[in-house]
Amino acid sequence: MATEHGGVTCMCKLQPQLLSPVHPERLAAVGDAPPPNDPYQAAIPLDDGFRPPTCSCVAPRVLPQPPPRSERLAPRGGRGRELVRLDDALEAALAVEAYTFSCQHGGPWGAYCRLEGIANDGTLQLASPSDEEPAVERLAARLLCSLWARGVGELLAPDLDRIHGFSVWSVVGGEGAATEYHVDYAEMYRRRTGLLRPPLHALTLQLSPLGPADFEGGTFGAHLSGLQHYAAHGYKCRLAPPPADEASKLPTPDWGRDGGWRYAPYAFNQATLSAGDLPHAASYVHRWPADTPRVVVGVNTFGPLEGVVEEETPQHSARFRRALRLSTLEGLLSKMPRKELERLTTA
Repeated sequence: MATEHGGVTCMCKLQPQLLSPVHPERLAAVGDAPPPNDPYQAAIPLDDGFRPPTCSCVAPRVLPQPPPRSERLAPRGGRGRELVRLDDALEAALAVEAYTFSCQHGGPWGAYCRLEGIANDGTLQLASPSDEEPAVERLAARLLCSLWARGVGELLAPDLDRIHGFSVWSVVGGEGAATEYHVDYAEMYRRRTGLLRPPLHALTLQLSPLGPADFEGGTFGAHLSGLQHYAAHGYKCRLAPPPADEASKLPTPDWGRDGGWRYAPYAFNQATLSAGDLPHAASYVHRWPADTPRVVVGVNTFGPLEGVVEEETPQHSARFRRALRLSTLEGLLSKMPRKELERLTTA
């Protein structure tokens, strides 16, 4: 594997049967058809109970992605989706390095790595458009290369012509934390258009060096019914709140009871991979050692329609956090009486 920075270029070997050059004209398509000329008209009504503060759209909609082509992610017989678990997802030394970096970073980090293509010698080629956080962008590219070489590439290779790039981020938590029920989506794209656009694929990577006896809770779960389940429960379960049970703190009312859920208890260096439209959550962390923060890395693949927007402002990046603060300020100013606003702008 080779990595260099100046725009991050990262290369990682593929298995010979996966060799498949990606041409620019193929990266310009979503699935086997071009993106719709009017995405809003092509979208499906879906109100998840959430309105981005920067969007004034009247009727919320979702613009679905095509299902993955991999049989393991989207079985053709019976169920239409599946959650795949991958052990030893990274080289062990890189997993520890990413864990330490996330703990020392002082908050979430995020980057977007654009897919440049697959070379004839089978190397994955990535580029990062920003030099604002070079250490973050280098690490994100190295994680993608390692994941690709150790199993993820085999699952994503059938969809390479659909992928514009990879959104990579890390969050840190601990005891008392939980990940509320949600569907991943292109956040800046939704804020601009009002359209909920899921990723093509969604991956989580668990990096805290703990054994199963060291903690309680924090299990990842994804529901195989996808957007159908999400439409019934809504953003953070706003349409179907979980029971007010302080003992269990279930993330959804059907957690542990609906056969459509697939679970992945937290485990060091374990990855989960699925179609990007599966709603998911992580259960309440009842016990966790205070000296070992809980680190989760997320990866989403996006198509060109939404990818070019996410590339400008990668989720959880410094640029993203600034954009959220500015949008909050914009909202406050929009509610200010006109005379006060004129006084402020004049001053």
